[in-house]
Amino acid sequence: MWPQRLSLFSHYPALRLLAPLALGIALANEWFVRYGVRPIAPATLFWGWVVVACACVAAMWLSTKRTSACLSPRTTLFRPATTVWLAATGMALCAHAWRGVLAAWPDQPTYYEGVVAAQPVAGARSVRVEVSLRHATVGPDTLVAERRRVQLTFAATDTAATHLAVGDGVAFVAQIEQPRPASNPDAMNYAQFLRSRGVVGQGFVAAQGWQRFEANNVGPVLRFKAWAVGLQRRALALLSRVEMNSEARGVAAAMTLGHRAWVDNNVRQLYADTGTSHVLALSGMHLGVLVGGLGFWLLGGMAKRRRRVVAVAVLLAFVCTYAFA
Repeated sequence: MWPQRLSLFSHYPALRLLAPLALGIALANEWFVRYGVRPIAPATLFWGWVVVACACVAAMWLSTKRTSACLSPRTTLFRPATTVWLAATGMALCAHAWRGVLAAWPDQPTYYEGVVAAQPVAGARSVRVEVSLRHATVGPDTLVAERRRVQLTFAATDTAATHLAVGDGVAFVAQIEQPRPASNPDAMNYAQFLRSRGVVGQGFVAAQGWQRFEANNVGPVLRFKAWAVGLQRRALALLSRVEMNSEARGVAAAMTLGHRAWVDNNVRQLYADTGTSHVLALSGMHLGVLVGGLGFWLLGGMAKRRRRVVAVAVLLAFVCTYAFA
């Protein structure tokens, strides 16, 4: 007798249900990130799912045969129909979530309250800040919940915006719009890039049109991110005390901590001329080198299993902290 073939699905039967569901969510999410289509009407979403569900149920019924004891499903149509139905359910759930995210913004300046979700990015002409909204005004004095993420643009002369930190509360007045795709087909699709980060709106904020406040109920994710950013600042402070020239310090800060503000303009131009500017941008390659070195140092002399488990936990915590910073 041939031994029974073992697989991941046989060990964990729940994966047979979760895998197609996750696949449907991933496919729908990729579609909305790429194209950002208009939100689907609830009736269209519901009846579309009902049609797919009925077709799958019909296929399941046709794939069964009556035996003396019970209905025994055939695998020819039953498994594909179940997979399609679960994938369609995942797509419907994802589309329902994106429906609220892609809703239209007010066509006039509106008062919003939110929390800074990422460190400000200062450019030559502007400062960009990502904010997770918490409230918005509807009517003269009515605040309603708003749970979308936007990118605010401040003038470069607004120095107060550069001092914002993750977890700071921001109250502002702006006209938010959907990110617009690039007019040039060969240019970078910045709207798609923003949607991949969860940003679904953009707006300009005047210097006198906002103020900072102490935010309550920031949430565990932003709280952890603010803690990780604080660690990054401490690491930069330690790096600034190391005796080395400014050019080497700037490159080291960019390649290890993702802080490119210290990189000299001449060094930037040198990397650009040689086509290696991507080396200064923090990526998985840099993280892999750091994790590899730290793992070799932690796991090098560990023979006991418990110590290895602790070392792996330390590496995972390091990766999470590094990613959030």
